[in-house]
Amino acid sequence: MRVLIPAAELARRVAELAGRIDADYRLVGDGGGGRRGHRPRAQDDPLIAVGVLKGSVFFLADLLKRLRVPVAVDFLQTASYGAGGEHRGEMRIRKDLDLSIRGRDVLLVEDIVDTGFTARTILDLLRHRGARSVRLCALLDKTAARQVEVPIDYRGFAIENVFVVGYGLDHGERYRNLPYIAVWQAEGEPPATAPTAPTPPTSERSISGMQFHHTDQAPAAIGPYSQAVSVDGWLYTSGQVGLDPATGELVAGGFEAQARRALENLRQVLASAGCGFSDVVKATVYVVDLADFPRLNALYGEAMAEHRPARSTVQAAALPRGALVEIDLVARLRPGAG
Repeated sequence: MRVLIPAAELARRVAELAGRIDADYRLVGDGGGGRRGHRPRAQDDPLIAVGVLKGSVFFLADLLKRLRVPVAVDFLQTASYGAGGEHRGEMRIRKDLDLSIRGRDVLLVEDIVDTGFTARTILDLLRHRGARSVRLCALLDKTAARQVEVPIDYRGFAIENVFVVGYGLDHGERYRNLPYIAVWQAEGEPPATAPTAPTPPTSERSISGMQFHHTDQAPAAIGPYSQAVSVDGWLYTSGQVGLDPATGELVAGGFEAQARRALENLRQVLASAGCGFSDVVKATVYVVDLADFPRLNALYGEAMAEHRPARSTVQAAALPRGALVEIDLVARLRPGAG
């Protein structure tokens, strides 16, 4: 076996992740959702960290030791791998949660995300049980194996499509106790090609050159699509309406309030890919009533400042969720982004 991530590098990255989690959950807003608010998190409103047995145990323990926010711990155990590591394409719960998560902020802690099926199923389950917010922290992200989109909020390392053991990960229940991450290979097999050094990526996954972007600072996708996709140096956003990301509801205040919120949502989506309004090359605006066009122009001008990308405006008979305005963008990625 060859060491892929040394113990010292694991410790450094876990400490960084703990710092980010502390910052995000230290204060609680009225809407919850793990976003920074105005009041300290109370001891009777702890963050609930859910570890997925057995692989996450080492990572979870080291992560929790570095957290300062009030935290409670629970575990799920699922069955989706055979003894030799073969994926069965299904998930069964072997051990369920003991704690109620209704109305709580939940952090799901995984050792590795590969195809994404198991992680997405668990995330959907936790949301269905009434959690106030659900985020995912994964030590390893095997993006080349991804088959379904999974938003990873806190990511340790992106690795290539190799089988790894150590620091909780096993092969046939062996090697979990290794203090580092290593590439496993059967005896007698030639060494695997040395993978690129693992680094924290900036996007959710990569398939055929496409990067799928997600941020909790904008409304989550409510269908089979992504907030934004980047490919070949360009970023394409989905349409944003005036939904409050904390509540999932349209903001009050009519057209102007919705337009401001839609533009702010787009600002956050652009930022998730390392872009801003100054990088936009084309905007498409949909309005229910063209009489609102002058107000749209004023708000749009405030957002774009001196930047003047191309734009189309379309009158629509109706928009999703009864919205009055929807906007989507195409932006040029900055060097090194996306």
